[in-house]
Amino acid sequence: MDDYKALQIIPYCLRPLSMPTQTDNEEGYHEDTVWFTFEELRESNVTARQLYYISVPIDLIEEYHVYLDNPETSLSEQIVFKCGGTQFGDMCQYMLEYDESFEDIVINTFNAKATMKQEDGAMLTNLTCYMHLECDRGPAPMCLDWREVCDGKFDCVNGGIDEMGCNELEMNPCDADTYRCHNGAQCIPKTMFNDDPLHPDCLDGSDENIYSTLFEKIVSVCGSNPSFICEDRSCSRMGEFSCGDGVCNKAHFMLSTSHCSSTRSELFRATVFSRGGNAHLTYDCWSSMICLTKIITKEVNCDAHECWAGWTQGCLPLIYQACPSFFLFPSTPVMLGHVYFAYSSNQTYYDRRQGFEFICYNESLCSKFLPPTTKIGALSCLRYEELHLKAYSNSNDLLKALLSIFQACSTVSTGDNNCSMSHLFHCPNSSKCISKHRLVDGTADCFNRLDEDYHMSCSLNQHYRFECLSEKSVYHLL
Repeated sequence: MDDYKALQIIPYCLRPLSMPTQTDNEEGYHEDTVWFTFEELRESNVTARQLYYISVPIDLIEEYHVYLDNPETSLSEQIVFKCGGTQFGDMCQYMLEYDESFEDIVINTFNAKATMKQEDGAMLTNLTCYMHLECDRGPAPMCLDWREVCDGKFDCVNGGIDEMGCNELEMNPCDADTYRCHNGAQCIPKTMFNDDPLHPDCLDGSDENIYSTLFEKIVSVCGSNPSFICEDRSCSRMGEFSCGDGVCNKAHFMLSTSHCSSTRSELFRATVFSRGGNAHLTYDCWSSMICLTKIITKEVNCDAHECWAGWTQGCLPLIYQACPSFFLFPSTPVMLGHVYFAYSSNQTYYDRRQGFEFICYNESLCSKFLPPTTKIGALSCLRYEELHLKAYSNSNDLLKALLSIFQACSTVSTGDNNCSMSHLFHCPNSSKCISKHRLVDGTADCFNRLDEDYHMSCSLNQHYRFECLSEKSVYHLL
């Protein structure tokens, strides 16, 4: 085993507008490019493994392996290209722009992220958008990261299509000889459970201790690491923000000063509070809210703004004159894809620690346990004091407190959940159903933490929890 070396095959995909043909590239082949049929390769005793070493596409290597097992098939005339120079592809139709290996290009690109500035973040984000859903993630260049699909919160404001059908993951059971990843998206062999703390097999990392100091140290530099531990990692906690590179920021990006090394959080924050992202407000109203809330932006010089003189002296008259009677700021949800901050133009007092006058939400997702007292347009709202929150010293603590309330809301409309299945738990006084694997796991999914106060977890017969030594609740490994 001394010469054993673990290898990772990392896919990088191109999606051409049309499929190439051999005639498309006949004039552009490198002088060292040659091609063979499957039959010619077989007669020369070329193995499938040897094709891997000349960078033949994996799917073509698999076809050749099938052909070797059954040489009488119609695959005998299938052509395999050995590309010359820096050309690659099943027909050598692509070429690297630089005179260096693809591996070096990848490594240099990832290393360059460490020195990337915020203004370069748009380029990075545009290159890491999940394009298979028509998602409105908010004002451009905001876009959907694949890790935000089925993550327990709405990221697409056009109907939350990133969570459509995701409730089926909660209903997904696994066979007895497998381990069910915590998010329900994967079932892995039992032998892979807790076998390598630095290489989780579940995308959410729930088969290993991903909160160890060593693991968190490794993933903290994922911005310059192209390996599976970063690229194939999703965020496991609802309140985490995906930095788009495997790093999961525990602080809420909307108002927090914490940031992603990829600049994705700063880019989103700047876009959410930008003038273009809040075009429903007049300039005077928008700029007043920017300076009042002390949101950092290059678009407004708050030192010279009326609001800098204070609430009663400068801001109150301007907001009363320039803003609608009730308005959202920002226009984008501040969390979970349906929770907004709202204000009235005639408020007589503003507490920056409070951050908002009303909080508005989709009532159908929070039915039974969070009845609204105010309507602002189509949104159901509560006043700040009606949430019975204390005064917080910083905005991030406030957002955490709000998340603890609103994460109990469902991600499917009332009536679409079927809680009758035996492996589901129905959150009392709501329409939300969760997998019983989420009971007593350290994350409150139900209102008033009723799923975390469940006292019969020892009877769930889930072997991957801590061993039951008494009738008290037993916690999940997460």
